This record gives sequence, C-alpha cells and structure tokens, in this order.
Amino acid sequence: MNTSTATADNSSSPENEYDNEIISLLRDSADDFCTRSLDLGRLRALRDEGISFDRQHWQTIAELGWLGVAVSEEAGGLGLGAQGAATLSRSFGKVAAPEPLIETAVASASLIADAGGQNELLETLIEGNNVCVTALGRIDSDIYAATTASEEAAGTYIDCSLSAVPLGPHADTWLVPAMLAGDPTWLAVARDADGVELETRILSDGSIDARLVFRHCPATLIARGDKARGAGMLARTMAELASSAYQLGLAETLFTTTTDYVSTRTQFGQAIGSFQSLQHRLVDCFIDLRLAEAVVDECIREYDRGTSDEQALLLASRARQRSGQALQLISREAIQMHGA
Repeated sequence: MNTSTATADNSSSPENEYDNEIISLLRDSADDFCTRSLDLGRLRALRDEGISFDRQHWQTIAELGWLGVAVSEEAGGLGLGAQGAATLSRSFGKVAAPEPLIETAVASASLIADAGGQNELLETLIEGNNVCVTALGRIDSDIYAATTASEEAAGTYIDCSLSAVPLGPHADTWLVPAMLAGDPTWLAVARDADGVELETRILSDGSIDARLVFRHCPATLIARGDKARGAGMLARTMAELASSAYQLGLAETLFTTTTDYVSTRTQFGQAIGSFQSLQHRLVDCFIDLRLAEAVVDECIREYDRGTSDEQALLLASRARQRSGQALQLISREAIQMHGA
C-alpha cells in the first residue's frame, strides 16, 4: 500500500499551499542547476569516454540533498514523495541528464527506506557515496522466481544471471530480487563481491547497461516475504512515475528546440516555420505535450493522496504510456523538421 493515507483533495489547505511552495522552489532550483551544470554539451564527452555519468556532479547533487527526495524526513530524506521525485526528474529530463536519479534516488532509496533496517546503506546512498541500482526486471514478469538464493552458516548467497541492468560497471551496489526458501526477498550485492561476473553492453543511445552473473555470491538481506513484495512494488511505481516526468522534460526540450529551429531555418526565402503544413504538425506536438503533462501531473497527485498497490501501478503505467507517446511523436517530428 502507498504510504500516503490521505483520501481527500486538500489542495486549498495551508499545509498543501506550503507543500506547493516547496515544490515550486525545488523546481526552480533544479532547472537552474541543470541548465548551469548539466548542459547537453557534456553528453558526447561522457559517451566517448565510456562513462555512464559524472561522479563529481553526482556528489554535488547529493550535497543539495536531492538523493533523499523520495525518503521520509524521519529516515533522513526530504519527504517530498512522488511529486518531489517527479519534479527533479522532469528537470533532469530537460537536459537529458544521464545521472542515475531515477535508478538510485527514486527506485533504490524508496525500496531500502520502505524495507527498513538498512540505515547505513540508505545513508551512504543519500550522501552520494553508494550508487545503488535496483534490478526491477520486466513489469509483466515474476522478478523473484528467476533468481535463487540460499541461507548458509556463513550468510546468504545468490546464484543467478540478470540482463539489461542499468549503469553496468558504474554501479556500486545492486539490489536483486530472489526466492529464498520459498519467500520473495530483496538482496544487496556489492560490485566487488566474490563471484560477480559482469558483461558491459553499450546501447544505441550511448548509455551503458550490463549482464550480471552471480556465482555463489555473498549478499545482504534487505527485505523478505510480504515486506519484500511491498517494497518492490513501491520502487517500481515510484520509478515509473519519475520516468514519466523525465520523458516529459525531454519532450519539452525537443519541442522548444524544434520550434526555435523552424523559426530561423529558411527555404525559398522564408522561415520554414511559416509553412502551414509544419505549423499543423507542431500544433499536434503541442497538444500531445500538454495532454501528457496533464495526465502525468494528475497521476502523481492521485498517487500521493494514497491508493492501493494495484491502482498505484495503473496510475504509473498510464503516466508512463502517455508521456512516452508524446515523446515519440515529438522526437519523430523533430528529426523530420531538422532535416527539412
């Protein structure tokens, strides 16, 4: 169950007005930081060097406190929920930032905090010293059944292989789902643990993931049983909502860049943006972008008010599908219009 228990819309209450002000300040700070420090020009250099993200910038993000955005204040975070996570993700999306905000600060931090009992792991994550990546797997699969763990006198060990794990060799810790004596569990595996084999893969966009093989690899138990399933559901839902916001930010930048371009690119002695056929296509993009924004915002508000796990995942999937649809349309039109 989503930890938020409010069931009514209290958008006019003083407390909600305060929360809205905090989110607005967070948005302004994130947009300013991303524009100044995470510019698009650095992406080619990172790709050429085979680096997933900039560790120095990651440490700065940690110092700003943003790695605890989805974690409660009692657990050492900002306590801003899905709204705060989505606000940061949208700003990161505007500059196509490869830093693992969603993988680490949203999915992994949510899972660890909800499971409880791993204060040191959560603390090192929030401080920026431990880049944790959660192996969430496919949304339509039983992620626990594919992996086997065993309890021995010396501790817990895991044997499995995982594909398409984000960040590849640049993660410090992996959070892995597994079955342990018939119970679903989440286990933490350190990158330098014995028995870890890693095959790096370079994806078409220059990002990096990996195929991991664990051979009798020592692991730390994070959560077990119903607690594990609940924490896993929370991590997936939060990641889906944050990803929706990231896609929305990326679509915004593509749309703005394209409208600026057609206003300056000339053909037959006039700006191509004056051609009616391109204007109609840009209007379609604008409508899709605004509809996606409305859907994502509505889904996040509904989630933060409190929903069942099933309804939460439906909201997250709806937001992800709508923002992805808008991003796909705008991306295709941007490529066509820049080639006009």
